[in-house]
Amino acid sequence: MAPSPVSGSPRETTHPSPVARFSRPRLWTNNFSRMWHFYADDLRLRTGMGDDHGPYAEFLEGDTSYLTLFDARQMARAPEEENGSPVPTRPGALAIVLESDDVDEAYQILHERGVTIVHPPTNQSDWGIRVAHVRDPDDNLIGIYTESPKRDP
Repeated sequence: MAPSPVSGSPRETTHPSPVARFSRPRLWTNNFSRMWHFYADDLRLRTGMGDDHGPYAEFLEGDTSYLTLFDARQMARAPEEENGSPVPTRPGALAIVLESDDVDEAYQILHERGVTIVHPPTNQSDWGIRVAHVRDPDDNLIGIYTESPKRDP
């Protein structure tokens, strides 16, 4: 396994984490319907539980929820808030990375739908990907990438 450009060295494990499994990254939003339509209509992610009326919705990969939306106004009423736990409400505080079969085609579709473009597809040879970046309606950064073809040594 090649070292990651970020970490410098990989960490291989042969067993699941005894602490936790990655599950349901959640975006808090102050405009639930606008965000739901962005992910469902513009990005065409498959919807699961919930709809554009909120306060909660899931987007699926296979049978697994991999992204959720939650109305920030509802979250402010949650028990965690009453107990003093922080509830993030600042827009644009998250970066999401999505894999595409063809980032150039994905970019063109999103451009035609009027999605906010940060930059068009570019090659990032250190990572072995071609990536474009866009913003969702709450200003979260979304990277959409395609793995670059493997080069012969």
